[in-house]
Amino acid sequence: MGVWKYELSSKPESVLGVTLGTGIGGGFVYEGDLLRSKRVATLEIGHMVIEAEGPACTCGSHGCLESLAGGWALEKWYSERTGEKLTGAQIHERARDGDKEAIFLYQRLGYYLGIACASLANILNPDTIVLGGSISATFPLWQDIYEAEIRRRAVPPVKDTPTTVSTLKEAALLGASALVEQALTR
Repeated sequence: MGVWKYELSSKPESVLGVTLGTGIGGGFVYEGDLLRSKRVATLEIGHMVIEAEGPACTCGSHGCLESLAGGWALEKWYSERTGEKLTGAQIHERARDGDKEAIFLYQRLGYYLGIACASLANILNPDTIVLGGSISATFPLWQDIYEAEIRRRAVPPVKDTPTTVSTLKEAALLGASALVEQALTR
């Protein structure tokens, strides 16, 4: 909601927001309103199963997007593959320096995010997809495979949905502020 209100000057009719950090979250804004549920958080896309027999997730399921592309999963994979325990920021630095394992893991992350975003785009048909959170800064490392998966898996014309990376600082806080303002003015 924060990105829609404070960053996107064109105010598209519908926006799928994907937050990439330690975990993975999502939001969908349609005509200026955030999709919400009365029971629990809406668009818990980090717990959308992408690979049925995939790795265990913190939620108790297996193959969730978060267990395949979340920051904690990236750190776990790197440690398992190299024996080194690094933070996400350190893995990003290694990838920028040409570390083959780090680059491979970001490509894998892009592959799974592409599958997930293509599926979500098929369901929601957003005008744009906006990536945010700390991992979104690594988009150039996995953009090609992400976009290839979108084109491969999304139906026409959804496969042409643009993806952008948010540069808005404190997007979650600004989104909460926008929701409060919206509630007070309706």
